[in-house]
Amino acid sequence: MAWEYKIVNIDTDRWTKTGMPTETGEMFDEWGLEGWELIKVESIFRAGLLGILPPSTCALVAFFKRPKA
Repeated sequence: MAWEYKIVNIDTDRWTKTGMPTETGEMFDEWGLEGWELIKVESIFRAGLLGILPPSTCALVAFFKRPKA
């Protein structure tokens, strides 16, 4: 079976303590209806400040796949 892939960069600056913005979840739901399956999420870290502040997540990269038509 052949697959096609979608790689999406998700900015986390707008996230709150309760999680991702509603529109991000709605976007994932729409892609699911289009046959995309989320297969992996990786964090991209922002460096800390001179050893005083720890690194923080500044973005996520989401990997999706679906069977090729």
